[in-house]
Amino acid sequence: MGEDDKEAIGFSTVPLAGAHPPTSQGHDPLILSAALRLSVHQGQVLNFLLAKPLTLIKELERHFGLTSEARRTIICRLRERLQYHRIRIITHPGAGYSIPSEDRARIAEIVEQFRSI
Repeated sequence: MGEDDKEAIGFSTVPLAGAHPPTSQGHDPLILSAALRLSVHQGQVLNFLLAKPLTLIKELERHFGLTSEARRTIICRLRERLQYHRIRIITHPGAGYSIPSEDRARIAEIVEQFRSI
């Protein structure tokens, strides 16, 4: 997947608001975006983004300790990208996020399209 393809999918190096400041492990506001870009290049996060976006958020949270503001930023970015494919992420106050069942068939189709790239 080329650089243009990655940008078309919606990944950038813009820092995420609310990401933790640098730590002794070197995690800084760019690390989440960099991790996404690297993983897309390796073909690993694309399936998470399209098939399991909420799992992706949980994994990032587990590895990088996201603040609630960073979590909201990621959800917002996922919504923007998934809206392009007419897929919704629904917010349930106090209960997390979900994808409506009627959108799940489209997710499978999109994943297959990207696998053929």
